Parts: sequence; structure tokens; C-alpha cells
Amino acid sequence: MVLEDSRRLEQALAALGARHQARYYEREIHAFHAFVFRPNARRYWASAFEFLASHGVAARAAAPG
Repeated sequence: MVLEDSRRLEQALAALGARHQARYYEREIHAFHAFVFRPNARRYWASAFEFLASHGVAARAAAPG
């Protein structure tokens, strides 16, 4: 299942000493973050952008072409 796979990935990254952050959103469906009208989806994206920014990655809007 997705949850167990995510937990195994989290453990493997920790064992390697890799920078990572695992967050779990209880009672959410798979790919809930695609439904941006859901409060947890907005929390997910804010957290993801915060994580990227903390590692020097700037969020940009996708430009056409």
C-alpha cells in the first residue's frame, strides 16, 4: 500500500542521511493534493514549497512554451 511504501521510503532516506521530510495526512485519499480546494491539499503544497525553499529551490510559475 501507499502508506507502507511511504514509511519504508522515509526510513531508507533517514538511514542514508538524506534530507527529507515526511508528512502524513490522516483520512485523506491517494493524490488528495491534486484537489486544491481541500484544506489539507493547501497545507500539503505550503509545506512542499517551504521544504523546497529551505533547500534553496525557488518556486516559479510554469511559463508556456
